[in-house]
Amino acid sequence: MEFTYHPTTFLDAEVSFFENTKSITPSKTITFRDWIFNENEVLRDKINKIRAEQNSELKHTLPCITGSGVITGSRADSNLKYHNGCIVLDIDYKENLHLKEEDFSQLKKKVFRSISEICYAGHSVGGKGYYLIIMIENPNRHKEYFEYLNKWFKDAEDINIDKTCKNLSRLRYYSIDDNQYINENATIL
Repeated sequence: MEFTYHPTTFLDAEVSFFENTKSITPSKTITFRDWIFNENEVLRDKINKIRAEQNSELKHTLPCITGSGVITGSRADSNLKYHNGCIVLDIDYKENLHLKEEDFSQLKKKVFRSISEICYAGHSVGGKGYYLIIMIENPNRHKEYFEYLNKWFKDAEDINIDKTCKNLSRLRYYSIDDNQYINENATIL
């Protein structure tokens, strides 16, 4: 990693854009602002179909980003050119079956909004999980932050986060949430 980068707002953090999960190299660099506010009706229709049919094959045709920064060359942790200061977490219902479904469906409204470090909370592509964006102070300790957050969510909220989120080059599928939570003044962890 050449250097780290902390934008004024997480929305200006740069990420690598991939056409889909089969893409080996990124096609361009965009910001979270470009990603989150992309109003593409073709993608909306595709996501609605994925949610209605629970079609995981169609999911793999969606565009993706590396949420923690910009990749040069092929997608690998060792090819992270720079870290954007963000960690992206997934929280899936299948890993939280101990929670009542109605409680899980209210996490964004009742839990995530009360955590000052969360910049963004929105539904993941399947519509039954969430993804969160959190800014971290020292990107060189990305995996330590992941371990801390993993333990904190489990101990404080009894929520299990997806363990594969600790990878720097992990892909984040495009998704839509018309009731997303955005906090540009979130506390940096």
